[in-house]
Amino acid sequence: MTNEDENDIIQFGKQMLIHFILGTSIALFMAICLDVTIKGTLFLCLVFPLRQYSGGIHVGSLRVCTFLSLILFGGVFLFIKYVMISKGIQICMFSVTAFVILSLAPIDNPSNPLDAHERCIIRNKARLWLTAESLLFILLFCSRSAEWAQPVLLSVLVTSVLVLTGHIKNRISAMNDSFLRM
Repeated sequence: MTNEDENDIIQFGKQMLIHFILGTSIALFMAICLDVTIKGTLFLCLVFPLRQYSGGIHVGSLRVCTFLSLILFGGVFLFIKYVMISKGIQICMFSVTAFVILSLAPIDNPSNPLDAHERCIIRNKARLWLTAESLLFILLFCSRSAEWAQPVLLSVLVTSVLVLTGHIKNRISAMNDSFLRM
């Protein structure tokens, strides 16, 4: 690896950090404005690591990713504020969405694919984090404050949609690549 390659990696890391801090700050501000600060913060604390280890859809630029993430987080915060999912629906949704993550994660970026060893390590991390979220969901669901299980459910739901979307995008890309080679 050359110094130029290392500098490119460092610059990319700096840009990632800036966008993460900016995006998280704006998301927290939105949660405060919508009066869902604690539940919104719980959601963010759960969705960030689960999404990191599970992978999912990747867009072309950090700006677009940050912008779309903020729209998504705003929608989740509005959902937390105004919608209460019934207990039976919560259990069904959590089961289906957790199964999607267990079955497909991790989803890698085609421009930076994972090798078998990396895939195994990251899959185990995703499953460990999903297990922790599952236990938290069960604990909150069974407690007297089952409404607190909803941010956990939404973390798994959002991640599963991103994982499924990334999986579909990668499959379409692979099909197009094989078609072009014909």
